[in-house]
Amino acid sequence: MAIARRIVSLTKGAVRVVIVPVSKSTTGLLGADAPWNPDTTATGDNRRYPIMISTHQAAIAQIPNRVGTMLIWSGNEYDLNVANWQAQLPPAFRNFVTRARADMGQPTMPVIILGTTAERNAGAGQLAQMQATFDADSGSPNAIPGVKYLPGPQGTHWYNVGDDVHWATEANRIRG
Repeated sequence: MAIARRIVSLTKGAVRVVIVPVSKSTTGLLGADAPWNPDTTATGDNRRYPIMISTHQAAIAQIPNRVGTMLIWSGNEYDLNVANWQAQLPPAFRNFVTRARADMGQPTMPVIILGTTAERNAGAGQLAQMQATFDADSGSPNAIPGVKYLPGPQGTHWYNVGDDVHWATEANRIRG
């Protein structure tokens, strides 16, 4: 990821960045069976949150002198299908961040939200606005300490042709 290369560059190689990929499609937090709900009732590969925690624990066990952990989130499109998602997402995301920090043993772990682009559809625009309120510096009652929202590249040309959810390769490079 570009963000990892940038961190290594800024620290002149003093910091080693290890990327632990744990994400898959269906980045929903809302509902008892939502894959990323820390208390999910989902089964198998749909238990994304527990998989993230166990993958993280396995990875850090192999990294001596670890400096810290950062969580990068890019999702919630799945939650747009849930009735009244606007009221449910702020407490659900706060719970996700709180639980992830506790379960990873990182109480002040930074969380970066890689936002969507508002041009994709009306729901995406609303989601981008909502996620921006989670930023610690947003001044919103939804703000969560240690969370930073980074908007995605704007314009529909950043998406794969025929796919209004996933970013094209160049857009992912820009996003980090």
